[in-house]
Amino acid sequence: MTRSSESPLLLPTTTPLQDPLTLAPLPPSYTHDGPFKYYSVWIWRFVIFSLTGSSSLRLCNVMLQHTAISGLAYVLLVTVLELVCVYPLTLFIFGTLLGQRRFFGRVLYKGWGAWLLPLSLKKKWVQSGWC
Repeated sequence: MTRSSESPLLLPTTTPLQDPLTLAPLPPSYTHDGPFKYYSVWIWRFVIFSLTGSSSLRLCNVMLQHTAISGLAYVLLVTVLELVCVYPLTLFIFGTLLGQRRFFGRVLYKGWGAWLLPLSLKKKWVQSGWC
């Protein structure tokens, strides 16, 4: 079944240029000139993801090492602290320091910005060009 162009839509649609929360496409400097460069950039991003994962969990354990909490409460506290605070921030910091700020800024925005940031901060984040 095909939809004709005259049929009404159920929901109003906006184009990416009209929606202030839509991330613009990456600039041409981020397009890759061949498969070698494309795969090397992705391998570099996976290296950053792995460094961040191991470092953020270690950082979480160091932060909670001197607390008197143990057992299930400790595990839940590490999980919440890791997922909400430590991992996204270390991912963005490592990504920025290792030359992938724009990509990891988008990862942070899509993971955090959708539910945690107020609407005014989301608009500023997108308009600033940090993602």
